[in-house]
Amino acid sequence: EAVTRTVEAAPAEETFEVRDLPMGAYRVFATAPGHRSSAAEVALYKLEGLEHLPGMNYVNLTITLRAMANVDGIVRRANGDPADELAVHLLPHATAAPGERISARTDLAGVYRFDAVPEGNWMLCVGDPAAPLASPRPIKVGSRALELDDVLLPALATLELIVVDEAARPFPDVDVVGYLRGAGRGSIRGRTGPQG
Repeated sequence: EAVTRTVEAAPAEETFEVRDLPMGAYRVFATAPGHRSSAAEVALYKLEGLEHLPGMNYVNLTITLRAMANVDGIVRRANGDPADELAVHLLPHATAAPGERISARTDLAGVYRFDAVPEGNWMLCVGDPAAPLASPRPIKVGSRALELDDVLLPALATLELIVVDEAARPFPDVDVVGYLRGAGRGSIRGRTGPQG
């Protein structure tokens, strides 16, 4: 049976114990403002007749906190104007995944910001990660703030769709999917509103 425990250390407290845990395998990590540790795998178990030995039912673990960095940048349209209201993602790099996807949106100035990003190798994607609007960029995040070069989008177009029924009335709540034909890859996904 899975057990989750959260322990909050008092200021200046460096060591503490978590007691009365069921035997089993645990993933342990620590967080603090602007810091996070790597996850450590710990197995608690007993061997019959050897319960008194350390390292089976009592484990000492040292956790090292590492600073997390802020990452920011600007997304621009092909003409140089800021690209507002676009999704921007940091994805764990396939060879050194430090965590899960982190997402942000560009503001009116085209600026995006990711706060407290763990150290490691990431891929920066603008738009849907399955069909990004620009080539994904590999980035290496350390313990210092990182300001990335501007992302310049290729020329993009707008497609306005209206879905109607047989009587030409707007049809709301319809899933619309489209795929790019020919060279390249891409897709559109959306749902119609009250006006179809």
